[in-house]
Amino acid sequence: MTKISLKQFIDKTKGTKVDVPWGKGKLKGQCVSLVQQYIGQCLGQPMKPRGNAKDWTKTYVNEGLGKITKNARYGDIIVYNIGQYGHIAIYINSSKMYDQNSGYHDNYKAGYGKLIKGGTYLRPNASLVPDTDIYTKGVYKLLFNKCLRKNHNLGNNIYKVIECNKTIEPYLVNKKANDKAELKKGSEVRITNIYNENGRIWGKLNFTKPYWIVLQNKDGSAQANRIS
Repeated sequence: MTKISLKQFIDKTKGTKVDVPWGKGKLKGQCVSLVQQYIGQCLGQPMKPRGNAKDWTKTYVNEGLGKITKNARYGDIIVYNIGQYGHIAIYINSSKMYDQNSGYHDNYKAGYGKLIKGGTYLRPNASLVPDTDIYTKGVYKLLFNKCLRKNHNLGNNIYKVIECNKTIEPYLVNKKANDKAELKKGSEVRITNIYNENGRIWGKLNFTKPYWIVLQNKDGSAQANRIS
């Protein structure tokens, strides 16, 4: 099966009740069914029974398909040990998740919901197909400190502080003239151009010099979120 991006998966399933191949309708609309289809269609991992939602912290990890992580990123799996069966969802960002049968949105169908705190995050051992079309011109908030580069590749091309415009200096982590120029985590920057380097997404800043930063790594992990 050819993998699809998470955005494609969401576009395909949002507003529906998702089933699993062996469900015969009985598991249609269950939270685990959505995640089973997600790992199969987006990650190329096997779909098969792994217990109730709350069991996935053991069954999924014990199969070597993922690991528990504290720092969630786009596409991670969230497991909640609540109630008799638990709940499971897909992490989108710090305020949003994608799930079904939560009762908080879309009449129990697959859809976006407000991120519920207190879950365990699972990091799949597989790469997502990049959602290249979600990265467009606009204002982005940095999730990490990001090096300012002279072009869109990871070569030896990082600006020094002394080479930067005065208007960008307040946003830099380092202040010494010969230090590498690195934007602070949490900075909000306007991106005027997007470049896709085989799955790594670069953004060009709105300054006179060609400043480039990474917006998404090749493994699908977001480095910045678009806010407008």
